[in-house]
Amino acid sequence: MSTGRKGCLFFNSVLLRIEVKSTIDRKGLADFIDASSEVAKMQFDKQQECKTKFTKPYNILVGFKSDASSDEWDYEYHRFREVMKEKDVPPELSGFISAICVVDKGFWFLRGFGERQRAWCRLDSDVKEDRLVWLVAKASNTAYRAHAERQGRDPSQGLEVGIGSSIPPARIFPLTESCD
Repeated sequence: MSTGRKGCLFFNSVLLRIEVKSTIDRKGLADFIDASSEVAKMQFDKQQECKTKFTKPYNILVGFKSDASSDEWDYEYHRFREVMKEKDVPPELSGFISAICVVDKGFWFLRGFGERQRAWCRLDSDVKEDRLVWLVAKASNTAYRAHAERQGRDPSQGLEVGIGSSIPPARIFPLTESCD
């Protein structure tokens, strides 16, 4: 029996799907990828004459720690990519999986959603709090952009932004070459 409340949300209103785990492990990564795949297959309900482009929800995985003993800087990212490949899921598919944050290991995110060229990047910081701040910042900016697009507006033309625009720039390290 579940003690949490369950509800029904209209898919059209979902901008982000964030899954939180206390500890990341290989099975948790696989379950997250499966759930994200199901979300990617869902369709929006809209009137026939509606011309608005509805961007699928962005999927983000957050874990506070990892079961891995490796201290390799990008171990969690490489493990995540391995599981995606095992499941025949392209890691650079825009809007499918957008970010993973393992607070005690790192924060990795897909950059360039609206462009033909996308790449996975890592926040270059050893500070756990920085990883959480950047996770919230990226989620806020992504939600703002998706909301503006669903309203038929160009997000680059508005004055309003996500809170990520209010934090100081960080060093970002690219992990993959651009993808077409």
